[in-house]
Amino acid sequence: MPGDRRERMVFMRNFESEIYQVWRPELDDVIQRAIQSRSAVHIKSLLPLDKCNFADATLIGRFSAIYANYQAQFLVDAFDLSPTSNFPAAPECEYLFQVDNVAPKGAKSRMEYGGRAFIVDSELKKNNLPSGLLLRLSFPSSIKRLRLHARCQCDRVMMPGLMLIDQNPPTGRRKLLALLAHYYQDQKRPKPEIVNISAGGACLRTYDAYCQKFLGADENYLFFFFTNDGQDIKTPHVFICKKVGAFRDQKSSNAGLRLKFIRELVWTRPEDDLKWRDVDSTGSAVLKNVLEQSATPSQTGK
Repeated sequence: MPGDRRERMVFMRNFESEIYQVWRPELDDVIQRAIQSRSAVHIKSLLPLDKCNFADATLIGRFSAIYANYQAQFLVDAFDLSPTSNFPAAPECEYLFQVDNVAPKGAKSRMEYGGRAFIVDSELKKNNLPSGLLLRLSFPSSIKRLRLHARCQCDRVMMPGLMLIDQNPPTGRRKLLALLAHYYQDQKRPKPEIVNISAGGACLRTYDAYCQKFLGADENYLFFFFTNDGQDIKTPHVFICKKVGAFRDQKSSNAGLRLKFIRELVWTRPEDDLKWRDVDSTGSAVLKNVLEQSATPSQTGK
């Protein structure tokens, strides 16, 4: 029994240590990555303009150096003033910044860190606004995983199509083109509508015939569409996708489906065999270029 108790105590200490590392990451490492990537940092504080007047100030800049005790030098590039008084009063302030993480296998993710800080020292301009701050940062109170690719609404994306497929996608060019031709010729088959799309995935509006299937478990989809980008309009963009979310409107027959692009078809091969490019971790560079040339930012896709 004593041995079991000691083992349980060791387990609990290790468990608590792991939880601590998940929710309270090494702040020095996070700040250092923000410095290396020159990430934009937002500092919010109620600052004095003169002896009588104060204003909420949003200072936009970057970290330039890191010191002991979680202190960091912050350089101000721009600022925005508001007559309200909703921000913490100096020397208290809030910070917010984003950094990209790269996993060992090359997968990328974007993290947002926010929390409170204390203004240790400041360099003031002639207008009494700071040009630089020495901050002592607390551990982040807010950590969010953000979308790596911005969602867009694009008028160049046309004629989207979607179908369930087996684990193995079509291997031959002729077979695939025949499959797509049959899909578009079937007038009774309901066609999806693109709500928004990014280099990494898409959100589709579908209809009642698809709802039950879409709400199922692990499924592979073939998602394809044409783009009016000045190139051969007969060649569609084709992706193998995984479902990452589904929603059915109880008041109508509409359903929403969120897809993540896993592989992208490469049309450059002249022979019949198809070549698929892995885009799971990076997104589609080809589609990203199309969207950046003619895209409207989505109201829901930030």
